[in-house]
Amino acid sequence: MRTGQFVPSFTSQRDYIDLDLGTGGFSEPIVAMGGEARSPGENVRALIEAIEIIRAMWSGAPAAHYSGNYYRLTGIQPGPRPVHEPQKMTEA
Repeated sequence: MRTGQFVPSFTSQRDYIDLDLGTGGFSEPIVAMGGEARSPGENVRALIEAIEIIRAMWSGAPAAHYSGNYYRLTGIQPGPRPVHEPQKMTEA
């Protein structure tokens, strides 16, 4: 996940969340901060897992579980789900 920001809505009193996701186009800083060096294909697969985790966290379930090749969650208790579903989750 690269950035996340809250954008005020002009149509209601609620805020929209703008979530900008990417596949790790800046691998040198990621590795310098202790992250894994991944191939472009691994980055795409890790991004797919990250999106699945975000959807699980925003599902409204009391606890989220996930076991993938890159990420794992065991019963994390997510906060409230967003009022508005994201319209676009990724871009190139």
